[in-house]
Amino acid sequence: MLVASHWGCGHRIAEVKSRNPDVVVTSILQDREDLFENNDGANEGTWGPYLAIEKGRAVAQWIVDSMGSDLGQKIEDYGVIPAGIDTNIFSPHAGERSPLNPGPVRVLAMWRPQTAQRRGIALLRNVYDLLHARYRRGVSLELFGWNEGSGEGRAPTYTTHHGTLTPREVAKIMAEVHIVIEPSL
Repeated sequence: MLVASHWGCGHRIAEVKSRNPDVVVTSILQDREDLFENNDGANEGTWGPYLAIEKGRAVAQWIVDSMGSDLGQKIEDYGVIPAGIDTNIFSPHAGERSPLNPGPVRVLAMWRPQTAQRRGIALLRNVYDLLHARYRRGVSLELFGWNEGSGEGRAPTYTTHHGTLTPREVAKIMAEVHIVIEPSL
């Protein structure tokens, strides 16, 4: 059994499968990479790796369904293993948030200017602008992730930008805030 562990290994998988027909190709698919576009509007992926997978799992039913309807894959051999959270890292006890804290409602999102189109940075910016305009000091709009870019990739001036964090630091801050936004188109 050959497990496709990365999107970019599709051509290698096809090569190995052509030389070893008894190999069963499998993977846990977390997305449809062929649907993504880069900042120039070009597709970042192809169908190839999906077509090599004979039995597999996906993290969501829509991925399996779309493989059947869009790619003509035999989806009976696919199952769904929902994506979960590693509770050893991301747990309610990673950070402390006082329910009696009279301070602002804290909202946190990951800021990734490098993948602005597919991660919905423009949408996140719109949401943050609306929250800021409506609630001002009643809301603390926070970001973490890659360092700021320029132009549309620049974080709004009214936000708190925590920068690049380790997984444990992400867990701590996620447990401390009230709302986490995960933008993705």
